[in-house]
Amino acid sequence: MYAQKVGRAQEDCGIRSITAIVIVQATEMQPLTQTIITLMLRKTLCSIRDNIRYGDNRVENDRELYKILDKVTLEDFKDNIEQPLGYQFTDGIQISIGQWQKLALGRTLFKPAEVYIFDEPNASLDIASEQAVLNMIWEEMRDKIAILIIHRFNCMLERADKIIVLENGEIEDIGIHEELLRHHGLYYRLYMVQKEMSLSDE
Repeated sequence: MYAQKVGRAQEDCGIRSITAIVIVQATEMQPLTQTIITLMLRKTLCSIRDNIRYGDNRVENDRELYKILDKVTLEDFKDNIEQPLGYQFTDGIQISIGQWQKLALGRTLFKPAEVYIFDEPNASLDIASEQAVLNMIWEEMRDKIAILIIHRFNCMLERADKIIVLENGEIEDIGIHEELLRHHGLYYRLYMVQKEMSLSDE
């Protein structure tokens, strides 16, 4: 990537107010000329197979699809990958929001890229699924650049190469976990809130 500078997070038609934690896992940071893939939670109403491939015809058999379903802990879907998803279809079924999120993650990982952007990859997952999925993302991204936009961030802190804290669309702080805690800013406050919530759930 390029030298850091203060900026604002933008959407297509204007400024979007954002308060979030951005976690970066990266190999060498350099000008990005390769494909960038973004994870967005989108309910794609088609078969399970087409949800993963989503117009990508690189693979003529389903071996890679099965691997992806294993990785995102949707093994049960392998027995019926032609199953339409969504009640708009005569024989369609509806799945949970967590399963939709795992399908979106599978669709993201199916595409080869140098840079992956994960927008709230754990937002709709239960605790057990969240840990498994985040561990899998980290393993898959070992030789790639991964940017995670995330609010429930406690389980990712030790692995992040860099953490960028956004408040109201502007960069509030940048560093690693220990540095940001010493700054006693927004990151520290969010971290303490999540830590207290975790203790109260035990």
